[in-house]
Amino acid sequence: PEWAEMAAVVGDPWQGMGIGTALLEYLFDIAENEGYKGLYGLVHYNNHAIPKVFKNLSRSSQKKDNGTELRFEVLLNTEDQDTD
Repeated sequence: PEWAEMAAVVGDPWQGMGIGTALLEYLFDIAENEGYKGLYGLVHYNNHAIPKVFKNLSRSSQKKDNGTELRFEVLLNTEDQDTD
């Protein structure tokens, strides 16, 4: 597999507690173990919290603007999964 879409939702009462960051980090670990090259997520412009979450991740991400929403991409470390 190459790329997969990621998504996580944290209810208003629990936002700002690091739960979204923890969920995404967990998704990265799962995707890495399954051999994905990377994950991407689409975010509406009015969501001002998610860019902060991606800034706090342990992995680097790229933000792309496709004109209608933001696309965040995280490249995963899959080098030790090569079996050739």
